[in-house]
Amino acid sequence: MSNVSCVLLYCLLSRRELVNNIVRLIEDNMVKEEQDSVKNLARRIALIKEEVDALQIAVMKKHTPWYKTVPTIISLLALLFSFGTTYFSYSHTKAQDIQTLKSELRTMLQRLALLPKENFELTKKYTNDPATVAFLSGYINQENALLAQQAAEIAKNLPIDRVSATEYYAIALAFQNLIII
Repeated sequence: MSNVSCVLLYCLLSRRELVNNIVRLIEDNMVKEEQDSVKNLARRIALIKEEVDALQIAVMKKHTPWYKTVPTIISLLALLFSFGTTYFSYSHTKAQDIQTLKSELRTMLQRLALLPKENFELTKKYTNDPATVAFLSGYINQENALLAQQAAEIAKNLPIDRVSATEYYAIALAFQNLIII
């Protein structure tokens, strides 16, 4: 064998060893990657197992009734407070409405009380002119009828205990004056 052949043979052998070494490195790397992916998979499985265990513990925990939980109690108290304020607002508004109606009734009754006096003054003032007396008395009678009807309607809308006997009497007297005037 010649030196050239030896060198060639040596180069071929070294190349073969080099290829074998490369193949071994690739195989080792693949094994490591497989081992790493297996380790990752094992880690993920362990994490999922921990989550499942935590969920099982939460499910198996003693459940408190809905009415004993703090958020429910707070919500119910808020609802009761809301009903309370609504009732208070309603009763306050109703009392205000009654007060307004009572004031209107008082004003109408005062005007109704003045109408017979005005009618009497007209008859005294125009004693010599019966046509004017009749004409003006007609207007006073219309006003009396209108006010008496409105006062009766307001008295009907008010609670019974809020209208006095005197006020009912004044309304009745106004209706009686319709005939006389």
